[in-house]
Formats: sequence, C-alpha cells, structure tokens
Amino acid sequence: DKVCIHQTDENLKRQGIESIGAVLQSSANMLVLWDQSYAKRLWCVFELAAYIRAHLCHEEAAVAGAVHVKCRPLALGTICVWLYLVTATTYIVSIVAQANGMLSLPLVMFFSGMALYVVCHRYHRNVRFLSDDFKHFRVANAGCFCCSNDHRCPQTGAELICDRQLIE
Repeated sequence: DKVCIHQTDENLKRQGIESIGAVLQSSANMLVLWDQSYAKRLWCVFELAAYIRAHLCHEEAAVAGAVHVKCRPLALGTICVWLYLVTATTYIVSIVAQANGMLSLPLVMFFSGMALYVVCHRYHRNVRFLSDDFKHFRVANAGCFCCSNDHRCPQTGAELICDRQLIE
C-alpha cells in the first residue's frame, strides 16, 4: 500500500484509498496469504472488507455467492517444504538402511507419521487462529505503519498522514 497510495499528500492519499474499492470490484477473486499479524494490520483488513463490500453491493453477486475470498496460511508453504524434506530424508535413510541390511520400515513409518502429525497440527492451529483473529478484530486495536512510527517516515523524518483517521 505504501507503494500504491501516496503517503505525504493528503488529497492524493484520500483519492487512492477511495479508488481501492473500484480496483477490488474488478477483481474476480481475492487470495489472502495470511499470517498471525494479518488481522492486526489495518490495511489488510480494510482491503478485505472493501473487497467483500464491493462484491456484495451487487445484488446478483450476493445472490449467486460470487464473493470469492480464499485465505491460505502463509506458513502452509513452509510446512509443505518441511514435509517434503522430512519425507525425502526418511526415504534416503530407508534406502541406506536397506543397503546395510538394517530393518528400516518401522523407523520410516514412525518418522513419517510424526512429520505428518506436526504438519497437520500446525495447519489446523493456523486456521483456528485465522478464525479467532477475524472474530475479535477491532479497528482501534489494528496496527498501521504511520502510528507505529509516530507519524514520521523512518527514512526521511517527514510527517506521515494518519491512516487510521482516513479510514475511520
């Protein structure tokens, strides 16, 4: 958002914020790559709400259920890579063990089962956090770049317009 929306000119910033709805309305789908900070960041939740509102404002879209938002935990990618590495390592260990005449099937089954349990547990925990975060979201508690930097640009020291005031 810092790149797309002007940060120092209040009129340009307001125009940029007001045009978000039109941009999101022309999007058929929205993919939310969610992490535990997502529902705590003002702009993330604002954009999600604007997308849903832009699509629900059209009666035919609301009736057809055409609001297509997909939330995927960002950790899912890490979890998949981790699962792949554990599976590949387990497979290599089983080949080495078989070549040396060792009985490795119980070992392979145990470690693969443990890896699968950890992956599934983390994924479901992330999904539960996502649901809880949206249930308990409050604009007043959401973080935004300007407020977290005392309304000053960290690089230049220039005064920043408060995002929270523009949204509320």
